[in-house]
This record gives sequence, structure tokens and C-alpha cells, in this order.
Amino acid sequence: MPLLIRSLRNSTRSDFELPLADTVSQLAESVAQHAGLPSAMVRLVFRGSQLLDGSALLRDLGITARHFVVALLEEKGPTLGWIGSSDGRVPSGAISGGAEASGTVLYVARAHLSGGVHPGKAASELGREACRVGYGGGEVACATYEVLCARDKRGRPWPSYYALPRRGQQGGRQAHSALPLCAVRSAAALPDGALAAGWEADGTQLYAASAADPSSGLCPGKTRPGFDGCNVGFGGRELTLAPCFALCLPPGVGPPRESSRAPPPPPVRLRRHLDSCAELLSWHEGLVGIEPPPSPAAAAVAAAGAPPIRPLPKGRPRVLHCHDMQGGYCAGADEGYLECFAGWDAIDALIYFSHKRVALPPACWVEACHARGLPCLGTLITEGAAGALENALLLATPELAAEKLSELAARYGFDGWLVNIEADVGPAQVPALLELLQLLTICCRGRLGEQSLVIFYDSLTADGRVGYQNGLTEQNRQYFDACDGLFTNYWWREHTLRASAESARRAGERAHDVFVGVDVFARGDLTYTAGPGCATAVRLAREHGLSLALFAPGWSLECGEARGRTGEEARRCDARFWEALGVKRCFRPEHG
Repeated sequence: MPLLIRSLRNSTRSDFELPLADTVSQLAESVAQHAGLPSAMVRLVFRGSQLLDGSALLRDLGITARHFVVALLEEKGPTLGWIGSSDGRVPSGAISGGAEASGTVLYVARAHLSGGVHPGKAASELGREACRVGYGGGEVACATYEVLCARDKRGRPWPSYYALPRRGQQGGRQAHSALPLCAVRSAAALPDGALAAGWEADGTQLYAASAADPSSGLCPGKTRPGFDGCNVGFGGRELTLAPCFALCLPPGVGPPRESSRAPPPPPVRLRRHLDSCAELLSWHEGLVGIEPPPSPAAAAVAAAGAPPIRPLPKGRPRVLHCHDMQGGYCAGADEGYLECFAGWDAIDALIYFSHKRVALPPACWVEACHARGLPCLGTLITEGAAGALENALLLATPELAAEKLSELAARYGFDGWLVNIEADVGPAQVPALLELLQLLTICCRGRLGEQSLVIFYDSLTADGRVGYQNGLTEQNRQYFDACDGLFTNYWWREHTLRASAESARRAGERAHDVFVGVDVFARGDLTYTAGPGCATAVRLAREHGLSLALFAPGWSLECGEARGRTGEEARRCDARFWEALGVKRCFRPEHG
């Protein structure tokens, strides 16, 4: 039977008939199509009350073909805004992003945390700390928060006639409708019109989203390019759920107005690192928050006139400088140390090390290395329990990981990778790790040239468990065989060096591909002491015909004579430090 609709607009009225719809949202869409307007400009009134729930079935509201529903067609759609609230209160006009399995409506909310603004959920039923956000591995409960609201020019709640994706067995009716929820098809990109709802502390934009939770509810949270789903707070934990639905702005609706309480977002600080394997596997040149690579033309200009980058020398042991200082990516670790670093003529390559998941060398270090013809490497690292999960994602598609890592090196102009896997891989994934090392070595050589390097850190046993060998042994030989070299752990003894050299020679005279790790901070049970005391380790590595990997020689500025000094004075102190280490005397006597 037809349903009679009475339409009012600009003090005029007209009657028309529409087919009887199942839900309020379907009825609103039919009215909007008839009037040639976006559905966001339609408000439906029945028996003097505005219909606010787009998912409600007409029959549940008592509407039949014998009734009149008034459609108010507005000149403009609702105004969205973030409205400040606290202590369990939810403002009128709140936008729903989901519901618990019990039926409790969950509204789109956000809270200020650690310099960022993080989208999450809110409901008065959750008590005084009514806003819950996934952050730092847990579910953070907040008593002060902001709720996304839709209102008209007089401040009245505005209906949002968009049905939420149905989850679980909740009958024919869902909780309140909200903005359209559009499926996120790719971790690399969000749907058009995705609602920007907050930001990380570094300025990276966050978007409002929802996803099915483990209890068959629909839980609001946050997403961004690089997330592998919707990040939510649930059951006291921070979860990443998929499939992910991003809240989107419909036609006729502008972005939310920021409340007076919300500070403007901080300026975006572009980073030169990736924070997860998901971000690595989905990397593309337009990734939000990542420093863009130089254009091919700019890279060609920068390379013009520079000497060719030399492959590691054959026929003598080599020296790697593994830069680990102040966590990396700061003025002291980069500009300050670079200005006074005095060991250039003692090293053969530099590794930029950081505990970021994928550390790309800053441009200043790449340029400084290349100006001297030296290769510069980045670092891929996984650690701890979180690292084991990252390993599983990384090794699910080793060919894609190798492709992305080699592509990153090519686009940012550096020369390879230190692969530092300090989290369990497990026996079943060892073949995939070996495939990754082999493919990465081949891809880097083909893309970057003969100077490319892939070095593996001595952290895993043959069955893929974390176990430091402190040299080349049968436990780590397969990793050594799959790439350009092994960077040993630091707790070796002189007999370990002797055994490593013999083992490497049996592998085809590859002693120079074993880099003896020397921690300049001398952490752990070592045969040498910190700073200049590492000279003993330098001498022993050379006596056994092995190469050297100096870890964190920035000790000179952090703890040594150069501490607190700058400019030329600091450079002279660092020069004395390198002289005390004796690296050049042992490994580059022709330059001594």
C-alpha cells in the first residue's frame, strides 16, 4: 500500500505518495530522491515528534499506510560539531557509531591523550568515565571528553538517516543511525569523505571508524592509512578489528566545527620512519605523516658531482659504524653528532639504527656518507612480544616485504638494510625469513647497485628462537648464507672469534663478512670496557681477520670527553676518541 507523505518547504506544501518502506532511513532516502535533495536535508516528523533513528522499522513505530508522515525539507543540512562533556553525560544530537551486543548505544567521542586527540566511544551507561579510547595497548577511560553531535541552526538534534552495519542477532532494529559507514578496502587509503576526528601527538591525522567487536557489537574507534583495521578500546585492551568502516561525510554536510575547548592540531612533524610492518607493507609515496622522498630529478641533481659509492672492499676486514644515539631522529643524534663526527676515514659504511620498526636514514647522514663514497644503511627491527606479531605479518608475504624495503631504499637514496629480528619467528616461519633475506639481497643489488648491503643481526637460532650466538655458528649460518654479512652480538670471547673465523673460511673465505659487534657502552658480560676501553675489542677482531661493527660510538658525545661541547671543540674530542679506539691503525693502516 502507498504511504502518504506531506512535504513542507518555504511555507508551501504538496502531497505525494511513496511505496511503503521498511525503515526510517529508506523512507528518508525515497523522499530525498523525489525532492532532488541529499537525504541529509530531510527531517521526518510523525505525530509531532521528529524521527531520529534511521534504523527503526516503520511498523515498530506504529506507522502504517493509513498515517501521515511530514517531511521537512531544509535549505541546508545539519551542523556537525565536537561538544565538550564529562562525567557520563552525552549531549543532545550525539552521533552514534555503534552499539554493544546488549543494545547500549555507543556514540562517537574523542579524548585528549599525551599530546594527541584520539577518537573512541562514549555512553552514559559506562559510568562517570564514559569515554573509552584504545591507546598504548590498553583501553583508556576518560571522564572528560568530546562527543560528535549533529544539530540544526537552533541547536536542536538533527536526525541522521543512515543505517549502521548490522552485527549479531539483534532482531530487525539497530541502535541510532549515524553518519554513513563506508568499508575501508585498503590499509593504504580511506574512502572519500572520511571524517577527520583527531590526531596523533606528531600531527598524524586520525579518522573516526567502527568495527565489529568480539562480543558481536559494533564498536566506534579510530583508523588512519597504515592501520590494518579499526583501533578500539574493548574489554580493557586496545584491539585492532577488521573489517573496518570509516565514518564519512554525506552530501550536504560539512566537516565538524571544533569546539572552543579543542586546541588546533599541532603542525605535522614529518617522520622518516615507519612504525609497523603494516605501514611498511602498505607504504606508498603519499603516506600521511611520512617525509616525501626526493623526486627523481632532485635526486639526480643531488647525486651529480658526488663520488661513486664504493662497495665494501674485498681482501681486507671492514668497519661498520652503527649509529645509535638518543633514540635517533633528533638534533643531537643527527645535526649535532654529524657536525663533530671525526671517524670518517676509519669506517667503510654507516648504519642508521633506531628502535623504530623501519628506520630510514635522515637525509643529512645519507648525503654525508655519499659525499665520501660510503654506503649508508637503514634498519628493520622487531623486538619482544609485539615483535613476534610483527614478524608474523612481515613473513606472511616475504616477497612483498623485500619489494617494499628495496623500493624504500631506492626512493630515499640509501644503500641497504640491517635486519634486526629480536623476537621469536618460530620454526615454521624460518623458511620465509630466509626467503626474505635472499630476496632483499637480490632486490637491493638490482635496484641500488654493487654497493648495496643486507646485514643480519646475530639474534636467532636455527629454529627461529631468540638466542644470541656472539659469533658465526651452525645455529645462525643459514642466515649468514642468505645475505651479505652477519653482525654478531657483543658477548663474545676470544675463542668465539677464533671459531667464527674458521667457520667463515669454511663458508668460502667469508671471514670479512662477519662483523664483530662491539658495544661502545659495554653493556653486558664483556671482555672490554666502555668508550676507549673498546680498543681491546677492536684489536682482537682484527687479529682474527674478522670485520668490525661498532655500535653506538656516539658515546663520545653522550658520555665521553666531548659531552657538553659543541663545534670544533667537540670535533677535536671525538677525533681523540677515535684515535684511542685504534680503528684506523688496525683496519686502515694505509691511512694511519
